[in-house]
Formats: sequence, structure tokens, C-alpha cells
Amino acid sequence: MKLSEGRGSRFAVVFAAAILLAAPGCRRILALRHKLTRLAQVERPVAVPVETEAASAIVAEPSLAEPSLAERLLGTRLSEAKKVLGQPMAHKTVDGVQYWFYADYTVASRDGRTVTSVERDTGELVVDRKAVADAAKEIKVQTISNGGQTVDLNAVLVPGNITVIDFYADWCGPCLQLAPVIERICSEHDDVFLRKINIVDWNTPVTQQYGISSVPNIRVFDGEGRQVGQPTHSPNEVSAYIAKARVVESR
Repeated sequence: MKLSEGRGSRFAVVFAAAILLAAPGCRRILALRHKLTRLAQVERPVAVPVETEAASAIVAEPSLAEPSLAERLLGTRLSEAKKVLGQPMAHKTVDGVQYWFYADYTVASRDGRTVTSVERDTGELVVDRKAVADAAKEIKVQTISNGGQTVDLNAVLVPGNITVIDFYADWCGPCLQLAPVIERICSEHDDVFLRKINIVDWNTPVTQQYGISSVPNIRVFDGEGRQVGQPTHSPNEVSAYIAKARVVESR
């Protein structure tokens, strides 16, 4: 069979290429070239600048789940709070509650040992309600003197215990005579707490709130916050109401 000139030339080229490819050295060169070609086609990572304005803002923003300083101070000992905040600018005790005043915070303690509330100068108040309730149980007698403004009894009563509310006034002679007697009665029972509320005068909001027309005006509440009996000024009736409140709780 005779090949044409053109076809013969192409056949010679293909035949020569086949011979070259058969050589071990040529195969290694082609394999290396193939690897280099594949590596060149691999997508390289693009370097992105980190110090952009948006990135800086994200990095600088604190986590929303991170507790504030006020929240971290709640429930800690006063000595630990002072280590964090430093020496207070002033200290004051009002109605048995101790306050420490700082430039940016007001720290309060109801038991004189632990932090029960922290208030920032922005008006933000963070309160450890359980600590307040626990501390309230340790205060047998507490006086509430707020200028005769309204009083939320739910915040004054000691949950799970009997609370005696004594509405009084500083100018009331019988109130001053009865006060030590009522305090003695309450001190005889571990589950009885006394809260004294100063009505100031007859025209104050608290007198209108509870319909007070005479003082001393004493009321007894059981552990569920229910009033037992009627308002009274008799020590004997106060003792009887306390006993009745304890019977109601035991049912």
C-alpha cells in the first residue's frame, strides 16, 4: 500500500512522537509539566485586609450575653465590691439599708454583708431580688418613712412569714407608747416581722390609700399576704391575730 505525500508526512510525525513518548525520560518530563499545569490552575486564597472600619466596629462591639459590671457585683460581698469600685465618696444608712456612693454607681446592702442592688448614674437599677428577700427576713423591725407617699404592701410583706404593719406618726403619743409593746410581741416569734409606716399627717397619699382615720393603726398579714382580722390598736388583738394567721397557714 502506497501512502500519499501528505498522509505520509503526518504518519511520520505521529510515528516519531510515539517513539519519543515511549522513552522514560520524556514520560517524566510530560508528567512534571502536567503537575505544574494543574498547580497553576488551583485557585489561590485572596488576602482580605482585616483592619477595615466595619471589621474594627464588629471586633470592638461587646457580646450581648456578657454581664454588666452591675450584674457581676450583685450577690458579692461588700469587701469584694469595694476592691472593684474602690473607696466610696460617701456612705449612708437609711431605714436599715446601707448605701455606698461612687462617681458612677450607688451600691446598697440590706444585710450589711452582701450587695443587694447597684444603681448607675444613668438611672439603671439592677436588683438581686432573691438577696433582697433573704435580707428582709433577717430584719425583724423596719421603718418606712417616705414622706407619707403610697406604699406597696406586696414589697413590704415578708413572703412565707407573718408581717405586722404598724401605721404611726411621730406626733402621736399613743403610737410612741405602743411601739415597744408591739416590738416585744413580734420579737417573741421567729416567723413574725414588724414593718412601721410613718403616715406623717392626715392628708398624705398613704392615709388615703389605706383609709387610715386614726393611729396607731396596726394590721396583721399571714404568709400569703392576706390580712387577718381588722385594723387595731390593741396589743392583745395583735397577739390573737398572729395566732390566727399561724393557724390559717398550717391548713
